[in-house]
Amino acid sequence: MLKNMKLGAKLVLVGTLLIVIPLAVVSLVAITRAMSGLTALEDEQLASRAATIAEMVDRVFAEEQKIALSLSVDPDIVAAARAAAAPATETGPAVKGGKAAAAGPTAAELASRADQKLKAIAATKGLGESYEGLVIIAPDGRCVVSSNPKGAGVDFSDRDYFKTALAGRVNAGQAARSKVTNKPITPIAAPIVSEDKVVGVVALIADVSFLNDIITSQKIGKTGYAFVTDNTGLIIGHPKAENVLTLDISKVPGMEEVSRKMISGERGTYSYVYQGVAKTAGFAPVKAIGWSVCVTLPDSEYLAPVEEIRNFVLIIAAMCLVLGVLINLLMSRAISKQIVKGVDFAQ
Repeated sequence: MLKNMKLGAKLVLVGTLLIVIPLAVVSLVAITRAMSGLTALEDEQLASRAATIAEMVDRVFAEEQKIALSLSVDPDIVAAARAAAAPATETGPAVKGGKAAAAGPTAAELASRADQKLKAIAATKGLGESYEGLVIIAPDGRCVVSSNPKGAGVDFSDRDYFKTALAGRVNAGQAARSKVTNKPITPIAAPIVSEDKVVGVVALIADVSFLNDIITSQKIGKTGYAFVTDNTGLIIGHPKAENVLTLDISKVPGMEEVSRKMISGERGTYSYVYQGVAKTAGFAPVKAIGWSVCVTLPDSEYLAPVEEIRNFVLIIAAMCLVLGVLINLLMSRAISKQIVKGVDFAQ
């Protein structure tokens, strides 16, 4: 084929190949390296954003646990819990030396004192609004004091946070539907100890909406958003209220793997397809309670900087290719004309 080509055409072809091949290799390497570096940077930023939100939630629970611990050692609350654990000790005045000793406060009076204290906290502006109620629970699970009157007498004996606190450990319970209002709540409980014995539990029943306040305040690109799941994959904080305590991402097609990573407490990023849309998620654990925060963004937006770099490199490469081919064409024609003249002269 080359034998039948004219000299000018051969010079153009060879010159073009000498331009195209190196340019293609350089462009491919540049695009690959740039996309790899930018993707790694975007991944780290997404995971870091999730970790930042997780730390915010962690700090909230740390402060709530401090409040629960401070209430658990309050003398009025300890006295009310001790009286509820052994109400028979206040049956009447004691007799000593033939005389009736002065009777101490009854269990009802002690409960009233603790009730006033809890109600004062619940009524404190900037603090009480975040609680559905503050309660004191007897060892048998009965709520003996509640800042919310509807909570009095409710049985909490089946709640894990009550059992854990009764075993002597301050803890934050799993989000669940309130037994009083049926709204999403998350409890923080601490043991009430008297004479080295747990005589009850004090619990702050927090409205889980504080999670929504945190995540909705975070701007994730143009269309991205954050959400929070418990240690089973159940969503407990989401911009859409209807998803809270109803949507389990471990059962959502396309999200099984990212759900597994979140449940296991991992930190990182993962790409998935949700309802036909390619997305990338950054996630990090909430260490205080075993939850996980996820920040998700569509790839069309998430990889936009990467695509901009790729398109820029391709445009520059195309411009260089066109310019190189034109210069090669002009030079090839000039050279071929001189060679043809030389051949004609020789002939």
